[in-house]
Amino acid sequence: MQDKPVPSEHRLAAVAVDDPVSIEPLFDEVLAALSDEGREVAGFIQREICGGDCQDDIVMEDIETGERLSIMQMLGPASRSCRLDLDALVRVSVRALTRLNRRSRPDLMIVNRFGHAEVEGGGMRPVFEKALGLEIPVLTSVYGDSRSAWSSYVGDLSNVLLPVGSDTVMAWYRGALENLKAR
Repeated sequence: MQDKPVPSEHRLAAVAVDDPVSIEPLFDEVLAALSDEGREVAGFIQREICGGDCQDDIVMEDIETGERLSIMQMLGPASRSCRLDLDALVRVSVRALTRLNRRSRPDLMIVNRFGHAEVEGGGMRPVFEKALGLEIPVLTSVYGDSRSAWSSYVGDLSNVLLPVGSDTVMAWYRGALENLKAR
């Protein structure tokens, strides 16, 4: 991995993802690299798994504990409704916020995605805001259908849209850390 930081005053970055690319392998690679360096990373990575009836389930995996929390409702095979369980997503968000309120703060917060719930004003938005308020760098992803809402949400706060690649993510992270140290 590239060690050279890219100057960045932005503590918030999103990896710009095009469907059907999965962002989880990139986050796993970044997480492994930072763990090898002794960095503390918190947050949640979204995983798709096959449920008991082999209907896909989507879970949020706690980076620190490995615990997986389902964020989908099982509506049945004939259902055409959105299966996202907003109450479950709120529980995940509360867990992340609780983690941020601890005395020991992480070096990086990964919030898997700025998606439909965040576009609508909910989901993990409070986690983004709390982490940034604590000056903790935040890494997320944004898919094409959510990019305009992402741009509106972040405004001048962060115009960082990274290409999919661990070198660019690590360079952003190192630049964000250097900027924080320089304050």
